[in-house]
Amino acid sequence: MLVNNFYFEIVTPLSSFLKTDVESIIIDTPTGKMGIQAFHEPTVIGVSDGEIKIKRNGEWKSILVSGGFMEVTNEEAIVFVDTALWPDEVTQNEENLKEELQNEKRQREISKEEHIKMQSFITKAINNIKVEKTIK
Repeated sequence: MLVNNFYFEIVTPLSSFLKTDVESIIIDTPTGKMGIQAFHEPTVIGVSDGEIKIKRNGEWKSILVSGGFMEVTNEEAIVFVDTALWPDEVTQNEENLKEELQNEKRQREISKEEHIKMQSFITKAINNIKVEKTIK
């Protein structure tokens, strides 16, 4: 069986995440999943948040990505995305995300408490003004 590999790269703003030869790609696009193999028709297409599956040496591997776009030529496919992660990296990132969300929640609660205190202060001040006007 003849396998036609082609060059594949994932680029993020921070680095080149992956550079390798692959047999095929399955990628999430705004219109659904799209498969790419060697000698694919040249195209530029949007990439949706989701998963890119790559087939290398007969094995499928997954990469999680955020939105971006992909440029395909007859000889290569290059994906430009905001973030790219191997699935085993997600656990650590989920922990970091949970911590950030908890911090934001605490901050919102503090802000809400300050808002309630300020409303109470304003209500008291308005009532004091009303009382002074009725006394005069």
